[in-house]
Amino acid sequence: MPASFQGAMRPAIYRFRLGGFEIANILDSEIVREGLSPSHGGEALAHEVKALAQANRIEPDRYLHQFIPTLVNTGKQLVLFDTGNGALRREYEELRDRLPDGLLVERMRQAGYRPEEVDVVVITHGHPDHIGGLTEGGEPVFPNACYVFGAAEFDFWKRGENVREARKFNRDLFMRIRRLLPIGPASSLPATRWRPASRPWMRRVIRRG
Repeated sequence: MPASFQGAMRPAIYRFRLGGFEIANILDSEIVREGLSPSHGGEALAHEVKALAQANRIEPDRYLHQFIPTLVNTGKQLVLFDTGNGALRREYEELRDRLPDGLLVERMRQAGYRPEEVDVVVITHGHPDHIGGLTEGGEPVFPNACYVFGAAEFDFWKRGENVREARKFNRDLFMRIRRLLPIGPASSLPATRWRPASRPWMRRVIRRG
């Protein structure tokens, strides 16, 4: 019997040195999405984006959307930038057909790190594929970490003003996660200091963007 095709393979972890830091880009997950617009260039530029793609031999009607958090080992701290999709697909019916399962924690272990070893989690912005891996089953995935969230971004999702209809669930998700990880503004503190709390995973800081 002939061997079956196994599909394409690509590295899930890319690790390199940058000065005194060791950096790992980790493929949390990926999904094929239909249409380059509005994700690329918005609706107004849809025709130009499609023409540009065709001119450069890029598939004009779909694209591979990859989710790639970055882990930085400074030699003193382990700093994670964004958390991927986590268990969102399994825990929220609204996302069942929109997001793949997150594999960040599994692949962190392959890279030699455990989630308990993460000292700082930096959230670049509040979209589901960036905050989705913060919690699972109502518990923090990185229990010993401090959390850094840009103040302007944090305040936007917290207030919930001017959130377009397509992002209303995103805002609800942010608020649910925020209740599990009580992150609060710390604008009165220097950006290099952490505000202590009663449990290690409750330490938090909002860094002014």
